[in-house]
Amino acid sequence: MQHVDPYGVLDARLVFLGTGGGAHVERCHASVCLALSQTEALLLDTAGGFQIVRALKLAHIDLPAIKRVFLSHRHSDHLAGLEPLLLHIGLHAIGTGQPSGRVTIYGHPIVLDAGQTVLEAMASFAPSLIEMTQGDVEWVPLTAGETVRLRPGLTLTPFAVDHEPRDGSNLGCRVELDYGAGPWRIVYSGDTRPTLEILHYTQGADVLIHEAGGLDANAERVHIAGHSTAGEAARVAAEAGVRRLFLYHMPNEAIVRAIEEEARRYFHGPLSVPSDLESFALRDLITLTEETP
Repeated sequence: MQHVDPYGVLDARLVFLGTGGGAHVERCHASVCLALSQTEALLLDTAGGFQIVRALKLAHIDLPAIKRVFLSHRHSDHLAGLEPLLLHIGLHAIGTGQPSGRVTIYGHPIVLDAGQTVLEAMASFAPSLIEMTQGDVEWVPLTAGETVRLRPGLTLTPFAVDHEPRDGSNLGCRVELDYGAGPWRIVYSGDTRPTLEILHYTQGADVLIHEAGGLDANAERVHIAGHSTAGEAARVAAEAGVRRLFLYHMPNEAIVRAIEEEARRYFHGPLSVPSDLESFALRDLITLTEETP
């Protein structure tokens, strides 16, 4: 049976722009891009600064394609790239003569307030540049457990995670993308200690992108910082029955191999610790189930 693919999402790819944690100085900080087509992309976090703009360029993702951004929480290694991103979207529009269009930012109200405060504190010209080029920045507050329809065939469901500060503002998300024969389900943990909430929202997911802040042997120290161990992430993936597990947010480069080895003890499906700029076609990650004619 031929799949209906009105948005061209069968060519969608998952691009790991940044896979390092805040203490990592060799990798770009946390940012994952769901590149749906040449003209549409959903960004999950914005890394730690101007590195996000460079990563997008190296990944051949056009700035005008960034129409939606999800911010998981307000730590600098996830949010600090927002201002440079918006600035360069506006600069690109001026340089090319193309409209900026709307950029929609999703996150907990506290996180969105932090993002706007950062722009104001920097006296950022980014929002003005976007407005000058026939665009605008829209801030959409999220409530844990309430699904948001981003556009036909694309939804985002935020869920509460356990990170610092413990004020309820930290979110992970489940993205569902309809390609005509059924949804692709991608779960992004953000930063979190192990919780029943993430296990619930990961049930039946095709892809789980889960942070790993260390090893089971150092679980107490990992939890103090608000993170999960590689073993804990892998056990979530195994219990939830996900098809593919990616571990990201590496604390340092020396521990990467040990993190992958520990995760493989508990999750026996396809698993990897991607490098910065690694790209994966969704249709290669997920086995499409064909309906019998």
